[in-house]
Amino acid sequence: NKNTYQIAVYDKKRKKSFVSNVRNVASSRYFYDFPSVDQMRNLVEGEKDADHILENYGNDSFFHVQMVENYFSDEVEAQFKGSLSKLKAKYTLSKNPFELRNIFSNEEKQVLSHHIALQLTRTNEFRKTILEADEKVMKALTFMIAKSQFPNVTQNDFEVVRKKEFESITHASHMFDVGESVAQALFNHVWFIGVNESTLPIYTSDNPVVQYSHGPQNELFSSGGIASFGTEIAFPINEKLILIMYEREYWETVGKQRENIFISLSESNITFYNSLQVFQSNSQIYSANEEFSTIKEILERSPEKIQRLEKVEVFGGGEKIL
Repeated sequence: NKNTYQIAVYDKKRKKSFVSNVRNVASSRYFYDFPSVDQMRNLVEGEKDADHILENYGNDSFFHVQMVENYFSDEVEAQFKGSLSKLKAKYTLSKNPFELRNIFSNEEKQVLSHHIALQLTRTNEFRKTILEADEKVMKALTFMIAKSQFPNVTQNDFEVVRKKEFESITHASHMFDVGESVAQALFNHVWFIGVNESTLPIYTSDNPVVQYSHGPQNELFSSGGIASFGTEIAFPINEKLILIMYEREYWETVGKQRENIFISLSESNITFYNSLQVFQSNSQIYSANEEFSTIKEILERSPEKIQRLEKVEVFGGGEKIL
């Protein structure tokens, strides 16, 4: 529209859809910004490890507040866009893409694995999950220690308070610490490209890398991890194409048939992947047009499922603590 790119948006919190310039969605100002060195001095002043923290934190000439944001914009996003453009070109320029084989080289798959790992861990949804995990683990440990000294103490007798100024640092440390292992797990999966043959567009969201566990559920251990038995991971490329990754052992037979090719997807397939975007998004879902029938069906059937629920449970001694 007049040389600007627009996208249809559904906002889960406001329960309404609208059209917006792509520059105005799926981003948050100052999301990755770190406290400045002066702010850090104020935040840790008087604490036992203040000198050690500041020594490792560095100074503004080396460790500036937009270090992570600059890394994404300068090093990651252009290369990621180029990799996805190559995949789209293989589909659009081929007379019969369904006859193509080996659509990913190992090198291309390696590059995409790292980009998707960062995409998976850079979102607000990932930040909420790791902060929730940190707080619940800390509260569980505090509760167990307190319980040994004061048998009548309950979890409601205290709370864990986080300094919000440190949230971006906590997020960044987890994001880059787990990035390599996540990328390797993704690389080891069966990869193929699903082609949307329906009239529905493929949705994406502010948490675009979605996953679903087809394996057996375990009460004490999560079966929804990136490398868990039966995991399926999906990442929309555009309204027509979606990258799908299968955990190799569970999908052994199907994986051999689908690996490294284009596969036709039906309307029921697209509805499934769109539903994952709706359930696992933080607050917004995006579409190439204003076709949000899947969301309307979910709202009519089970509206409570559209909002994010707590994801983290803490177990100790075989029992759920939090």
